[in-house]
Amino acid sequence: MLAVGAAGLGGCLAESDDSADGPADGARTSPAPAEPTETDGNATPTETDGNATPTDPSDRSGTTEPGTDEPSNEGGTVTGEFVQELFAVPELVAPDSPDSFGVFGDRDEQFVVARLDARGGAAPAVEDLALSVDGETYTAETGTDTGYGGWALFDYEAAYDPGDDPRGWLYFTLANPIDADETALTWPGGESSLGESERAELARSPTDFEVQSFEAPEVVDVGERAEATLTVANTGDADGVFVAAVNRSGPRVAHAPDGAVRLSVPAGETRTWTYEHTVEWEDMSTERPMRVFVHWRDDSVDREITVRPEQTATPTE
Repeated sequence: MLAVGAAGLGGCLAESDDSADGPADGARTSPAPAEPTETDGNATPTETDGNATPTDPSDRSGTTEPGTDEPSNEGGTVTGEFVQELFAVPELVAPDSPDSFGVFGDRDEQFVVARLDARGGAAPAVEDLALSVDGETYTAETGTDTGYGGWALFDYEAAYDPGDDPRGWLYFTLANPIDADETALTWPGGESSLGESERAELARSPTDFEVQSFEAPEVVDVGERAEATLTVANTGDADGVFVAAVNRSGPRVAHAPDGAVRLSVPAGETRTWTYEHTVEWEDMSTERPMRVFVHWRDDSVDREITVRPEQTATPTE
């Protein structure tokens, strides 16, 4: 059973001037509103130190085509490959309400996440997928115990469901740490091995992090990209991955999930992660607040940014 840490705000925030608009970008549970929405696609945060890719493609091996015994592309990802990604992570970011993300996982837990695409061949049932760790078998999971965990994980959408859409994710819960020589996702007729660097992540002890700052501009103009920078220090003795959930309120949504942080930070060092979002709203008439929330296992931080309409923006040279 997963425990939720630093839970996101449950339910919609009561904003009388925004409630009629409904969720805009980032809200995956409701239809798009009839009024103009923020559709620029910048809601997904980016990592400024190059750690956005969860795994090194050159470090993956042993992937097979669905229903065959032949490797489709050892050490890389190609179109049509069943296992799109396979990586280790100390915590999960998943829905903790219909319109917010939270962080899941205890300090003595960690996870292996698989992102799958079976459109190119046979789609194994969830119960036929397992993780083998030095011969010990772990069962696949596709949700959390909050009741909201099936429609997203990190920045991915729905869980793997071969009966509905054979694309999606699933995960396995392991002890933390766990030292194994062989770790592989298996299914009838194939397997995909976890790379050496990912197995090393499973073997290292949990570490500690300190969020040193979360800096954001006080004001941005509509159409201008807002950037907020999170600085994280690894204060422990082992390298680790800092995991956090990102939610947003305003200027046109009451509350919405807005991404996830997976930031590799070596022991004794600091790294930064940057959130980016641009509000596109042609008929915006008054200033509106936009607040960005970052939740991690131990705490949370948030910053408010005022978004100004075009007619009140200060001209620049």
